[in-house]
Amino acid sequence: MVMPNKGDAGEVAMLRFSLIAPVINGTYTQPSKAAYFRDVSERPVALPDGTVRRFNPNTLATWESRYCRLGFDGLVRSGRSDAGTSRRIGPEVAAAIRALREAHPRMNCVEMRLRLIADGTIRAADFSDSTIQRWVRANLPRGAANPKMRDRRAFEEEWANGMWQADTMYGPHVTMPDGTLGRAYLQMVIDDKSRMVVAARFAQSDSGANFLVLLKGAVATYGVPRKLYVDNGPAYSNAQLTGACGRIGCVLIHTRVRDGASKGKIERANRALRAELLNNLDPSARHTLAELNDLLAGWVLRHNSKPHSAHGKAPAAAWAADAAEVPPRMPESEAWLDEAFTCREERRVHKDASVFVQRVRFEAPARLIGTRAEVRWVPGDLSVAWCVLPDGTLREMRPTDRAANSRARRDNAYAIDWSEEA
Repeated sequence: MVMPNKGDAGEVAMLRFSLIAPVINGTYTQPSKAAYFRDVSERPVALPDGTVRRFNPNTLATWESRYCRLGFDGLVRSGRSDAGTSRRIGPEVAAAIRALREAHPRMNCVEMRLRLIADGTIRAADFSDSTIQRWVRANLPRGAANPKMRDRRAFEEEWANGMWQADTMYGPHVTMPDGTLGRAYLQMVIDDKSRMVVAARFAQSDSGANFLVLLKGAVATYGVPRKLYVDNGPAYSNAQLTGACGRIGCVLIHTRVRDGASKGKIERANRALRAELLNNLDPSARHTLAELNDLLAGWVLRHNSKPHSAHGKAPAAAWAADAAEVPPRMPESEAWLDEAFTCREERRVHKDASVFVQRVRFEAPARLIGTRAEVRWVPGDLSVAWCVLPDGTLREMRPTDRAANSRARRDNAYAIDWSEEA
């Protein structure tokens, strides 16, 4: 199974999964799955490209069947070769539409079509309003709405593990494991209902690999959340996180761009940590990254043990009470969890039979030279990686040892048929 490199395919697959997730998790309230699919088909759904449409109940049932048979990869679709282009609107008409938009920014597509007909650029029988609208939506998107005018309402999940929120906060400068001085980044995950911190760690960088390690530990301890609410930073908007969430059955939700206020709960937790822990550190002391994480563990214990202003209960106690009513969905096994969080991506094998994974050079089988192969690795552990051979089997790869290769004997001999020699 190969995860898509294009973000659009992953977003479409995650949207499809979010629509069938209640059936997969068994949380729908309708009398049957068919009734749930009929209810969903009556509501318009906004697609990643901005269009809005309704889905047929049979389409939703097909997605459920594909997910049960093939997992998250069954929901990924391949894009059209002519995506983003119009078979009817040529360069001349496109230039005329662009000129109208520049001259009249508030002109709608219906008026554009009438103007183009009046100018003799197009014929009325050849172009409909929807043809112009689709092209303008794909090629001339309008600016984002004013954030101050967004419909923002307080929300809270009904039960613990209904949603987790995650975010990154800049930390202090500390001594890194290699002895250098650098900034620490805090990645934290909290439960939306109980406000319990389920995972938190200072790391050397705000990377997607570090967050996958953090999220994997939280899932192993507290179970699989139904939704994960994150922003659009590189650590949270990537194919690896999308794939991992799809394989464990968690809906990945991103906030609007530059809309950090929508994650008020995790932002409030970050503010409390800074006021109660970071602002009290001795600025003259040079803490190590390990020492800072030890202090963080103490803060998390205190935060989860004292009453929270949102509900008057200790977050750990509130989470445990909900877990007793609605038991969390725990990982099936350690092997299942490892497989779900294994990163997968296509990489080109260079002419020296090497392939790079997060700036680490691995030695691939020579037969793959010049091809694109699927590479798998465990986030946070680059001591070993695997490549998928053409027959579907996995081959282990180790980091390239150039010194050892300099002493290795090459077998470049070829057989000569002496009977053909003069």
